[in-house]
Amino acid sequence: MGLFNLQQLTTPAYEPLTLMQVKDQLRISSTDQDLVLTALITAARTAAEVYLRRSLVRQQWLLTFDRFPGSWPFSYGFGSSLISPYREIHLPRSPLVSVDSFQYIEMNSGTLQDVTGASVGVGTAAQKGYQVGYAEPGRLQPLYGAAWPIARWVLDAVQITFTAGYQDTSQSPVVLNNAIPEPILLAIKLMIGHFYENRESQEMPPAAEQLLFPWRVWDVAPVLNNWERFGR
Repeated sequence: MGLFNLQQLTTPAYEPLTLMQVKDQLRISSTDQDLVLTALITAARTAAEVYLRRSLVRQQWLLTFDRFPGSWPFSYGFGSSLISPYREIHLPRSPLVSVDSFQYIEMNSGTLQDVTGASVGVGTAAQKGYQVGYAEPGRLQPLYGAAWPIARWVLDAVQITFTAGYQDTSQSPVVLNNAIPEPILLAIKLMIGHFYENRESQEMPPAAEQLLFPWRVWDVAPVLNNWERFGR
């Protein structure tokens, strides 16, 4: 993934569809295909997540960078006072639920520190020295007039842990207005039916893709500086 790396830290606690829901969709009453259908539910959900660039069930991710965006030597200048117009960090899984940890390897000490040195679990993002944007994809940016700290020039110098995903109100603590959209659930059902009937198929059925397309997140690359944006 170029200058950033994304790792999944936790797997979904449940699937967005139950086995019974899928069997009702496919009009299957016997139990001899339960193992196959259970595997297809996970496979179809995963395929939908990759296509959508979303986490359909809440998951925790670790995003790492070798440096902060807009930092030297890929910027106009050097130092903690640097103000770059391309300072945003985009979190490549939607919808963003929370930023759980935001740390970097400090230049001089070589130790992991929270951004601004504040405890990650205390205070708002603004009190920690950065802003959180909950558009899709989620974004992080220093406060107005501020800049990212200077990280040591080592691999994975910037480490962000975040949680993304919808909350299915039928199987988890109730969080209204954050359920998986019905078109996405229908698309997963269509994918399961397609792969059940076509065991060797490697393509998403067109009807499922049409249902998923409006929900796809397009901008997943971290916004870096203008040199990197134009490949200079």
